[in-house]
Amino acid sequence: MLKTKGLWAEDIDDDDAQVRFIQHVKDTGANLVCVRTTSPLLRGLIPTFHQVQIKVFGWMWARVVPNQADHRYARDEANFVASELIPAGLDGYIFDVESDDTHPPSAHDWDRTDVEDLTELATYYSTALQSAFIARQTPYLLGLTSHARGFSNYPGIPWKPFLDTCSVLYPQTYWRYNKGENQNKNCVAENADPVTHLGAGTPAQALVNGFKDYNPKRKPIVPIAGEIGCAKPGEMTTFGHLVAQRGLSEAHFYVDVPNAAIPDGALQEIRAL
Repeated sequence: MLKTKGLWAEDIDDDDAQVRFIQHVKDTGANLVCVRTTSPLLRGLIPTFHQVQIKVFGWMWARVVPNQADHRYARDEANFVASELIPAGLDGYIFDVESDDTHPPSAHDWDRTDVEDLTELATYYSTALQSAFIARQTPYLLGLTSHARGFSNYPGIPWKPFLDTCSVLYPQTYWRYNKGENQNKNCVAENADPVTHLGAGTPAQALVNGFKDYNPKRKPIVPIAGEIGCAKPGEMTTFGHLVAQRGLSEAHFYVDVPNAAIPDGALQEIRAL
Protein backbone atom coordinates (compact mmCIF):
# COMPACT_ATOMS: atom_id res chain seq x y z
CA MET A 1 0.00 0.00 0.00
CA LEU A 2 2.68 2.53 1.06
CA LYS A 3 5.88 2.44 -0.96
CA THR A 4 7.60 4.88 1.38
CA LYS A 5 7.23 4.95 5.15
CA GLY A 6 9.15 7.49 7.19
CA LEU A 7 9.82 7.06 10.91
CA TRP A 8 10.71 10.21 12.87
CA ALA A 9 12.98 10.35 15.91
CA GLU A 10 13.82 13.03 18.44
CA ASP A 11 16.42 12.10 21.02
CA ILE A 12 18.77 9.51 19.57
CA ASP A 13 21.50 10.55 21.96
CA ASP A 14 22.98 7.32 23.31
CA ASP A 15 23.66 3.73 22.27
CA ASP A 16 20.47 2.37 23.84
CA ALA A 17 18.32 4.85 21.94
CA GLN A 18 20.16 4.04 18.73
CA VAL A 19 19.62 0.29 19.14
CA ARG A 20 15.93 0.85 19.91
CA PHE A 21 15.45 3.13 16.91
CA ILE A 22 17.14 0.74 14.49
CA GLN A 23 14.92 -2.07 15.77
CA HIS A 24 11.80 0.06 15.36
CA VAL A 25 12.80 0.88 11.80
CA LYS A 26 12.95 -2.87 11.15
CA ASP A 27 9.69 -3.50 13.00
CA THR A 28 7.78 -0.89 10.97
CA GLY A 29 9.40 -1.60 7.62
CA ALA A 30 10.34 2.08 7.35
CA ASN A 31 12.58 2.89 4.42
CA LEU A 32 13.13 6.54 5.35
CA VAL A 33 14.09 8.02 8.72
CA CYS A 34 13.90 11.61 9.96
CA VAL A 35 16.26 12.26 12.86
CA ARG A 36 16.54 15.50 14.78
CA THR A 37 19.88 17.02 13.92
CA THR A 38 20.93 17.58 17.53
CA SER A 39 21.51 13.82 17.76
CA PRO A 40 25.26 13.27 18.20
CA LEU A 41 24.81 9.90 16.48
CA LEU A 42 23.12 11.12 13.31
CA ARG A 43 26.27 11.42 11.22
CA GLY A 44 27.17 7.81 11.99
CA LEU A 45 23.64 6.61 11.31
CA ILE A 46 23.74 7.90 7.73
CA PRO A 47 26.07 5.19 6.36
CA THR A 48 24.46 2.58 8.62
CA PHE A 49 21.05 3.15 7.05
CA HIS A 50 22.41 3.69 3.54
CA GLN A 51 23.87 0.19 3.65
CA VAL A 52 20.31 -1.17 3.79
CA GLN A 53 18.83 1.34 1.30
CA ILE A 54 17.13 3.53 3.88
CA LYS A 55 17.16 7.28 3.24
CA VAL A 56 18.15 9.62 6.06
CA PHE A 57 16.63 13.06 6.55
CA GLY A 58 17.44 15.59 9.23
CA TRP A 59 14.86 17.86 10.87
CA MET A 60 14.78 20.62 13.46
CA TRP A 61 12.43 23.14 15.07
CA ALA A 62 15.21 25.70 15.13
CA ARG A 63 15.37 28.67 17.52
CA VAL A 64 14.94 32.28 16.49
CA VAL A 65 16.89 33.43 19.55
CA PRO A 66 20.60 32.61 19.95
CA ASN A 67 22.30 31.47 23.13
CA GLN A 68 19.29 29.64 24.56
CA ALA A 69 19.42 26.15 26.04
CA ASP A 70 16.79 24.40 23.90
CA HIS A 71 17.28 23.14 20.36
CA ARG A 72 19.65 25.13 18.11
CA TYR A 73 19.64 28.68 16.74
CA ALA A 74 18.59 28.76 13.06
CA ARG A 75 21.83 30.27 11.75
CA ASP A 76 23.91 27.77 13.70
CA GLU A 77 21.64 24.96 12.52
CA ALA A 78 22.05 26.00 8.89
CA ASN A 79 25.83 26.21 9.20
CA PHE A 80 26.10 22.88 11.02
CA VAL A 81 23.93 20.92 8.61
CA ALA A 82 25.57 22.51 5.55
CA SER A 83 29.11 21.83 6.73
CA GLU A 84 28.72 18.53 8.60
CA LEU A 85 25.64 16.53 7.62
CA ILE A 86 25.12 17.30 3.95
CA PRO A 87 28.71 16.35 3.06
CA ALA A 88 28.21 13.17 5.14
CA GLY A 89 25.43 12.07 2.79
CA LEU A 90 22.20 13.39 4.32
CA ASP A 91 19.42 12.72 1.78
CA GLY A 92 17.10 15.50 2.81
CA TYR A 93 16.12 18.02 5.44
CA ILE A 94 12.74 19.10 6.83
CA PHE A 95 12.30 22.55 8.37
CA ASP A 96 9.98 22.43 11.38
CA VAL A 97 8.48 25.93 11.51
CA GLU A 98 5.88 26.64 14.18
CA SER A 99 4.59 29.02 16.81
CA ASP A 100 3.14 28.57 20.28
CA ASP A 101 0.90 30.35 22.75
CA THR A 102 3.35 30.64 25.63
CA HIS A 103 3.98 33.91 27.43
CA PRO A 104 6.69 34.96 27.20
CA PRO A 105 7.11 33.35 23.75
CA SER A 106 9.55 30.50 23.38
CA ALA A 107 12.97 30.72 21.79
CA HIS A 108 11.78 28.70 18.78
CA ASP A 109 8.58 30.64 18.08
CA TRP A 110 8.69 31.76 14.43
CA ASP A 111 5.73 34.11 14.94
CA ARG A 112 7.58 36.50 17.25
CA THR A 113 7.85 40.22 16.54
CA ASP A 114 10.34 41.12 19.27
CA VAL A 115 13.48 39.55 17.79
CA GLU A 116 15.54 39.97 14.62
CA ASP A 117 14.04 40.17 11.12
CA LEU A 118 12.65 36.64 10.85
CA THR A 119 12.16 36.87 7.09
CA GLU A 120 15.88 37.45 6.73
CA LEU A 121 16.62 34.65 9.19
CA ALA A 122 14.30 32.26 7.32
CA THR A 123 15.97 33.21 4.04
CA TYR A 124 19.45 32.54 5.40
CA TYR A 125 18.39 29.24 6.99
CA SER A 126 16.62 27.87 3.93
CA THR A 127 18.96 29.08 1.20
CA ALA A 128 22.10 28.01 3.06
CA LEU A 129 20.88 24.41 3.06
CA GLN A 130 19.60 24.60 -0.50
CA SER A 131 22.97 25.92 -1.67
CA ALA A 132 24.87 23.21 0.19
CA PHE A 133 22.73 20.47 -1.33
CA ILE A 134 23.07 21.94 -4.83
CA ALA A 135 26.84 22.19 -4.44
CA ARG A 136 27.00 18.50 -3.56
CA GLN A 137 25.52 17.68 -6.98
CA THR A 138 23.53 14.63 -5.88
CA PRO A 139 19.76 14.20 -5.36
CA TYR A 140 18.21 15.74 -2.27
CA LEU A 141 14.89 16.90 -0.84
CA LEU A 142 13.99 19.94 1.23
CA GLY A 143 10.67 19.83 3.05
CA LEU A 144 8.57 21.93 5.40
CA THR A 145 6.51 20.70 8.35
CA SER A 146 4.24 22.48 10.78
CA HIS A 147 0.95 22.04 12.60
CA ALA A 148 -1.82 20.53 10.47
CA ARG A 149 -3.37 24.01 10.29
CA GLY A 150 -0.06 25.85 10.45
CA PHE A 151 -0.67 28.32 7.64
CA SER A 152 -4.07 29.29 9.04
CA ASN A 153 -2.98 29.31 12.67
CA TYR A 154 0.25 31.28 12.21
CA PRO A 155 -0.17 33.84 9.40
CA GLY A 156 2.60 35.98 10.88
CA ILE A 157 5.31 33.38 10.25
CA PRO A 158 7.61 34.26 7.30
CA TRP A 159 6.59 31.24 5.23
CA LYS A 160 7.77 32.41 1.81
CA PRO A 161 11.52 31.66 2.09
CA PHE A 162 10.74 28.10 3.17
CA LEU A 163 8.10 27.60 0.49
CA ASP A 164 10.49 28.96 -2.13
CA THR A 165 13.14 26.34 -1.32
CA CYS A 166 11.05 23.31 -0.28
CA SER A 167 9.52 20.83 -2.71
CA VAL A 168 7.35 18.77 -0.31
CA LEU A 169 5.05 19.74 2.57
CA TYR A 170 4.59 17.55 5.65
CA PRO A 171 1.51 18.57 7.67
CA GLN A 172 1.53 17.25 11.22
CA THR A 173 -1.76 15.41 10.93
CA TYR A 174 -1.69 14.22 14.53
CA TRP A 175 -5.01 13.19 16.04
CA ARG A 176 -3.53 12.63 19.48
CA TYR A 177 -0.31 13.80 21.12
CA ASN A 178 1.53 13.32 24.38
CA LYS A 179 1.32 16.38 26.59
CA GLY A 180 3.17 14.66 29.42
CA GLU A 181 6.72 15.21 30.61
CA ASN A 182 9.47 12.60 30.68
CA GLN A 183 7.94 9.17 31.39
CA ASN A 184 4.52 10.53 32.40
CA LYS A 185 2.27 9.94 29.40
CA ASN A 186 -0.70 12.30 29.03
CA CYS A 187 -2.32 11.73 25.64
CA VAL A 188 -4.82 14.36 24.53
CA ALA A 189 -7.03 14.64 21.44
CA GLU A 190 -5.84 16.95 18.67
CA ASN A 191 -7.09 18.45 15.39
CA ALA A 192 -10.78 19.10 15.86
CA ASP A 193 -12.68 20.70 12.99
CA PRO A 194 -11.86 24.43 13.31
CA VAL A 195 -15.52 25.45 12.83
CA THR A 196 -17.59 22.76 14.52
CA HIS A 197 -14.89 21.73 17.02
CA LEU A 198 -15.85 18.11 16.36
CA GLY A 199 -13.69 15.19 15.27
CA ALA A 200 -10.72 15.71 17.59
CA GLY A 201 -8.77 12.52 18.12
CA THR A 202 -9.58 10.90 14.76
CA PRO A 203 -7.20 10.24 11.86
CA ALA A 204 -9.92 11.26 9.37
CA GLN A 205 -10.37 14.77 10.76
CA ALA A 206 -6.64 15.29 11.19
CA LEU A 207 -6.09 14.49 7.51
CA VAL A 208 -8.95 16.73 6.39
CA ASN A 209 -7.47 19.62 8.37
CA GLY A 210 -3.97 19.11 7.01
CA PHE A 211 -4.90 18.79 3.36
CA LYS A 212 -7.33 21.71 3.48
CA ASP A 213 -4.65 23.95 4.97
CA TYR A 214 -1.72 22.82 2.81
CA ASN A 215 -3.38 22.21 -0.57
CA PRO A 216 -3.45 25.92 -1.54
CA LYS A 217 0.37 25.95 -1.53
CA ARG A 218 0.29 23.69 -4.62
CA LYS A 219 3.11 21.39 -3.59
CA PRO A 220 3.17 17.63 -2.97
CA ILE A 221 1.87 16.72 0.49
CA VAL A 222 3.04 13.83 2.70
CA PRO A 223 1.03 13.59 5.95
CA ILE A 224 2.57 12.67 9.28
CA ALA A 225 0.66 10.39 11.66
CA GLY A 226 1.02 10.98 15.33
CA GLU A 227 1.82 10.29 17.92
CA ILE A 228 2.81 6.63 17.86
CA GLY A 229 2.94 6.51 21.64
CA CYS A 230 -0.68 7.68 21.87
CA ALA A 231 -2.17 5.47 19.16
CA LYS A 232 -5.17 3.28 19.89
CA PRO A 233 -5.60 -0.14 18.26
CA GLY A 234 -6.44 0.15 14.59
CA GLU A 235 -5.69 3.85 14.23
CA MET A 236 -2.43 3.48 12.31
CA THR A 237 -4.21 1.07 9.97
CA THR A 238 -7.04 3.56 9.50
CA PHE A 239 -4.57 6.37 8.82
CA GLY A 240 -2.72 4.32 6.20
CA HIS A 241 -5.92 3.39 4.37
CA LEU A 242 -7.12 6.99 4.35
CA VAL A 243 -3.78 8.11 2.93
CA ALA A 244 -3.99 5.46 0.21
CA GLN A 245 -7.53 6.58 -0.64
CA ARG A 246 -6.06 9.98 -1.48
CA GLY A 247 -3.83 8.32 -4.06
CA LEU A 248 -0.66 8.68 -2.01
CA SER A 249 2.03 6.04 -1.59
CA GLU A 250 4.06 7.76 1.17
CA ALA A 251 3.30 8.62 4.79
CA HIS A 252 5.38 9.42 7.86
CA PHE A 253 4.98 8.47 11.50
CA TYR A 254 5.90 10.56 14.57
CA VAL A 255 7.73 9.76 16.79
CA ASP A 256 10.05 6.98 17.96
CA VAL A 257 9.74 6.52 21.74
CA PRO A 258 10.93 3.93 24.29
CA ASN A 259 9.47 0.45 23.88
CA ALA A 260 7.41 0.73 27.05
CA ALA A 261 5.58 3.78 25.68
CA ILE A 262 4.42 2.17 22.42
CA PRO A 263 0.94 0.63 22.50
CA ASP A 264 0.77 -3.05 21.58
CA GLY A 265 0.41 -3.57 17.86
CA ALA A 266 1.16 -0.01 16.71
CA LEU A 267 4.48 -0.86 15.03
CA GLN A 268 2.99 -3.96 13.44
CA GLU A 269 0.11 -1.92 12.01
CA ILE A 270 2.60 0.44 10.38
CA ARG A 271 4.56 -2.49 8.96
CA ALA A 272 1.41 -3.94 7.36
CA LEU A 273 0.64 -0.73 5.43
